[in-house]
Amino acid sequence: MGIARYSEKGRLALSLTNGVQNGMRVNAASISYAHNNTHLKLALLDESGAVFGTPTGSGGLQLANGDQTITGEVGQTVTIGTWTLNGYASLGATRLKINANSLITGADTLITSRMGLTATGPAWGGRLSFGLAQPLSVISGNAQLSYGNSYDLASQSLVYGTSQASLANRVRYQMTAGYEKAIGSAHLRIGATKDINTGEARALATYRRTL
Repeated sequence: MGIARYSEKGRLALSLTNGVQNGMRVNAASISYAHNNTHLKLALLDESGAVFGTPTGSGGLQLANGDQTITGEVGQTVTIGTWTLNGYASLGATRLKINANSLITGADTLITSRMGLTATGPAWGGRLSFGLAQPLSVISGNAQLSYGNSYDLASQSLVYGTSQASLANRVRYQMTAGYEKAIGSAHLRIGATKDINTGEARALATYRRTL
């Protein structure tokens, strides 16, 4: 559900989202503002059964019961001749919903980021685009692990130890390219992406004809 208000000062929009799939539930709310070629967005996200859209697992190795995230994003569009540059960047903070029965018994606030820059313009009778992106990544945050490391005969109980584990992952960068062209009543689209860190590349082409 969403609502938007337009004025000479820009566009102000509010949206609410709810979804359930395979035991995962998400509730989200966002407010955004756009004026000329600049947009700002603030979003709140509450997940259950998932963290960043990925199932959390179960049992002692369950990452968490879910998470609560707040994120802010800024974007800018610039026109240079017949080409358009689109850039965006976001920064978020996530708190995990800790499961008391898991090895993970505590966690710092996770700091996440993503960003990208895309250039689009005319080429060979169609439109060509290419860009550089950093997908969503955890750049800071530790988890506390608690585990039994010995047994106390006097009290007949386990003795627990703790350690810290980083949840930050390696920041990845991707190169993207795309081309689309209308050919009569048909539409051709080609897209490709390459992970700079691993060298993995993927491509997809579609051809759709309207009768």
